[in-house]
Amino acid sequence: DLKIGMVHQHFMLVPPLTVTENIILGMEPIKNNIFIDMENATKRVEELSKSMGFKIDAKAKIENISVGIQQRVEIIKVLYRGAEILVMDEPTAVLTPQEVEELFGILRSLKKQGKTIVFITHKLNEVKALSDRVTVMRRGKVVGVKNTKDTNQEEIASMMVGRKVIFEIEKEPLNLGKTALKVEKLKALNNKGLLAVENISFEIKEGEILGFAGVEGNGQTELVEVITGLRSASGGKIFLYDQDITN
Repeated sequence: DLKIGMVHQHFMLVPPLTVTENIILGMEPIKNNIFIDMENATKRVEELSKSMGFKIDAKAKIENISVGIQQRVEIIKVLYRGAEILVMDEPTAVLTPQEVEELFGILRSLKKQGKTIVFITHKLNEVKALSDRVTVMRRGKVVGVKNTKDTNQEEIASMMVGRKVIFEIEKEPLNLGKTALKVEKLKALNNKGLLAVENISFEIKEGEILGFAGVEGNGQTELVEVITGLRSASGGKIFLYDQDITN
């Protein structure tokens, strides 16, 4: 009734159901006072999708579509319910950079339609790129409200943590030891039997920190599980101090 809709960071979708079934869940159109009017529901979903410029198969199952498309389904779900205020909780956490740009385009389009958007994020570049006004919270309290054009990332970061933030870090030269872990052309399958890790090679020396960057669901979990012995490798080798520990 308040026309407020929320898109959660972790999507509230039912994987085995179709796009349409997820969107209408709890608000199913009824015909003959007993049956769900799937034909009318699908048509309504397709109309909403088209009006937003989305290319979504209304009959596709959620488990078979990408994370970026799933997020669009969540947006359509709140619009289907007549939401005028959209609360987006860390919406870019699971998106690729290209999908982030596409999401921003969607949100700007919604803004032009008169929708109000609350965009929750800790990524300062996104705050500057998208918002008109920024509210900073720390320890459950509002510590600052600024027009985005009148502030910068340094000021926002300072309000977030309560002190001046240094964005440039000076690091001492590394004093590395011998190779501790070496991975050669590693391959691994995910739980669906699909290739999740393909020909990954790297090595880590003593005294070194190696970071892996990537959106959730792109093989990081499978890689760690193979290295730690929780999942079998389907190819490649893992060496710990020159000892083969594969599988």
